[in-house]
Amino acid sequence: MRLTAVILRGLAFKVQNSKNIRDGRQWFYDPIDTIAKERWPFIPPVTLHDTMDYLAEKNLIIRDRKNKKRYDRTTWYSMDQAVINAAAEDRRSNTFILQRRLHFSPCSTVFAE
Repeated sequence: MRLTAVILRGLAFKVQNSKNIRDGRQWFYDPIDTIAKERWPFIPPVTLHDTMDYLAEKNLIIRDRKNKKRYDRTTWYSMDQAVINAAAEDRRSNTFILQRRLHFSPCSTVFAE
């Protein structure tokens, strides 16, 4: 659970500081291998990929392909403003608000606002 909150905080930071605006949202793009090497070298790329799938499944991150060329399969990432705000508060206070807001049950996880 803590790892998921850490990754969500890091992704929110990347989205918030991105200059790529599409459809009224800020987006960033990087291959998962690059994200893993640059941001979290201690997390195996497969774990990061699974965590990103999980966050997308729970609608905490938004993934899309905003590429101009059809053959370009780069994934772009964005978030709702409520998630970005919670992550920013998390960073400012150096607490894990997001960790407490990610409630786990055997079958599902929800983001409690």
